[in-house]
Amino acid sequence: MSGEGFTCSVCGSQHAGPPTAYESTAPQAWFALSEKERAERARLDGDIAVITEAGVPRAFLRGTIEIPVVDTPDPLLVTVWIELGVTDLRDVLASWNDTDRADLPPVLGVLANDVLGFPPSVGLGAVLHAQAVGTRPKIELTPDQHPLVVAQRDGISSDRLREIAEQVAHPARA
Repeated sequence: MSGEGFTCSVCGSQHAGPPTAYESTAPQAWFALSEKERAERARLDGDIAVITEAGVPRAFLRGTIEIPVVDTPDPLLVTVWIELGVTDLRDVLASWNDTDRADLPPVLGVLANDVLGFPPSVGLGAVLHAQAVGTRPKIELTPDQHPLVVAQRDGISSDRLREIAEQVAHPARA
């Protein structure tokens, strides 16, 4: 599907795709900080982020939400950040390089990014499922009627995937 291309209904151009993977480079709270604030009270290192607010650290870990695309074999993969308790993050990181880390119990948290193409999603309940070493954790959204949760549970059509691609390509115009 991703190689077919489509005519964008927003700009009228032919685009490759639609893409089946999107990635958030940092938790949303990171983007709210000035460069000075980031330097003084935040750390972003690969798939881990810590932001200190009023002396209290907030811990974030990057993982992937998988959304089935019902009329294609490839899912939509959305890499986002989940906010965890600091102790939970320490526990996850203590087993980060263990060959059996996929057997770790799930960890509860909240989604720390909005996902383009869906209504605001920061704060949705989420469960982090560790995967094999070298693979980002999977994020399962907790039951809710939010469209992103429904999409993860029920899947989306390839037409909806194209709509999301248009919104990602033209966020201010779509």
